[in-house]
Amino acid sequence: MTSPAPQGIAPADNAPSRSRWVVYLVLIAVLVVGMGTAVAAHSIRVANENRQAAADKAVLLSKAFIGASLSPIPQDVAVETFGTDGGALCARPDSSLVVSLGPNGAAGPGERATTLDERRIEADRLVIQVYCPDKRGQYEKFVTSLNLKLGDTTTRE
Repeated sequence: MTSPAPQGIAPADNAPSRSRWVVYLVLIAVLVVGMGTAVAAHSIRVANENRQAAADKAVLLSKAFIGASLSPIPQDVAVETFGTDGGALCARPDSSLVVSLGPNGAAGPGERATTLDERRIEADRLVIQVYCPDKRGQYEKFVTSLNLKLGDTTTRE
């Protein structure tokens, strides 16, 4: 048997009041905004670290080009082109040279020999040395397979 509530005290209402819902919604909003801020801050930090790593490698590449008596690539161009992993050249070192030669006015690919500057091969070697030295063998095998007559033309026999 339940006793009646003492005089002057309202009986307890088990349903959450409207003010409680407002507090819950404000807390949830604060948590969501806080998590969003944390994710954004982390993304910015990682992007800055990657940009710095790419800039460091671009400096190494520039020094390697100068050491090989080649004109260095501007640092911002190297950062955008090669990033931290060497970009397309390191992704597929066995096809980058052919792609870089591009269209030469022939009727189709391989229809006419293309003059190849030896500095281009040396520049690719330096990029691979700085960004993906583990792929150097793959690149050298590909260059050998082209049967190049350096200073003359490229041929495939």
